[in-house]
Amino acid sequence: MSSSAMVSVPRRLAALGNKPSVWLEFTPLAAALRAINLGQGFPDWEPPEWVVAAATRAATDAAPETQQYARSRGHPRLLRAIADLYRRVRFPKQRLDPNKNVLVTNGASGALYLTLSCLVDEGDEVVVFEPTFDIYLGAIRLAGGIPRCVPFKWKGTPREGVTSLATPNELTSAADWSIDWDALCQVLGPRTRVLMINTPHNPLGKVLTRTELERLAEIIRPHPQVTVLSDEVYEHILFDGCEHISFGSLEGMFERSVSIFSAGKTFSVTGWKIGWIIGPESHIQRFHNAQQFIVFSVCTPMQAAVAECLEEAQRRHYFSELASFYQRRRDQLVDALFQSHLGPIVPQGGYFVVASFEHVPRFVNRFPEAMTEMEALAVPGLEIDDATRDRADYNFARWLSFECGITPIPLSAFYCADHANRADALVRFAFCKQEQVLEEASRRLHQLQRR
Repeated sequence: MSSSAMVSVPRRLAALGNKPSVWLEFTPLAAALRAINLGQGFPDWEPPEWVVAAATRAATDAAPETQQYARSRGHPRLLRAIADLYRRVRFPKQRLDPNKNVLVTNGASGALYLTLSCLVDEGDEVVVFEPTFDIYLGAIRLAGGIPRCVPFKWKGTPREGVTSLATPNELTSAADWSIDWDALCQVLGPRTRVLMINTPHNPLGKVLTRTELERLAEIIRPHPQVTVLSDEVYEHILFDGCEHISFGSLEGMFERSVSIFSAGKTFSVTGWKIGWIIGPESHIQRFHNAQQFIVFSVCTPMQAAVAECLEEAQRRHYFSELASFYQRRRDQLVDALFQSHLGPIVPQGGYFVVASFEHVPRFVNRFPEAMTEMEALAVPGLEIDDATRDRADYNFARWLSFECGITPIPLSAFYCADHANRADALVRFAFCKQEQVLEEASRRLHQLQRR
């Protein structure tokens, strides 16, 4: 017996399972077919020139305070920039102390795991709303927690489930997905330690309203052991006059919550991996203590660059321009989907559109023969979860990749196994792409009209 065979897998790692993720199928599939990859959510354009210039200045500044380890809590200039901005735009009732209420992290994903690992003990429960960004469930399980999933409800339809969308002659909105308040109250209990929210929401594009956030606050008040983890990385990408409200800005909720933000989404630099957490001193200190033994500190030059970008963005009125920039792309993709027999759910924020394919002609739910051939050819990196071979949303995403050269992501990947059937007719498209890419995607989608 080999020594590797004798090594047991820790329970937390085993909880992730050994099935390939959705990204290990559809990213290699898009690459092999040279399809337009509208599955993954990363911008395909160059960042603004002044953002690149900030990075260049930071990278070429030979001063030790820019090129050596930053403080574990964060670069002082960035901490000050964050505190100054967020006490004005997000938490006006709080005197944010850059050395007590802010922590810089290795991206927002690093912040998520750090937060969960510091708040959750083995067997504790974490409530998430579905569909949910898939990294949440993995981070919860790695922290030893147990996910308790509460699916959003589809409002205004008499049929059961969330796949019964409007007819192709109507456009529906992400606002029409609502929290199932009864289901939420049923899962909250003495073992609940964290309630995770995401606004604007990935993948739906729903923006939680003040009324919804205040109701959440009322529900958790009788549960003092619960911390709300608020993922707000799309905070500046809002459409149609929607307002972003941080949960921690509500009366009495700053001490009950932590909020996570990202430079990657705001400045189109997802590779910089700079995120930050804002919250009460007691929580931030706990996260800081743990971070010292994980990454110790985050990339110093990039922190200096982000500090400059935050300062410059306010002078340039960049955040409002960013929303307009993305709204043009949202409208472009929504129109293309609508004209091609797909039923787009118009997002209020973020950079994804969920769409129904139940009215697309000629699609039949079966595993494409061409996929079997690709498996036989051992396409590099391509891994298929056998449990998905009969799922309609997976097979539609596969079919569309071959039929039109466009690759979306099946929405059931954003649900736990027990609720995967709620996404039977839904896929997610990303519109954080150049206009000419979306124009070509529109041209390819129009093939669905002609055949």
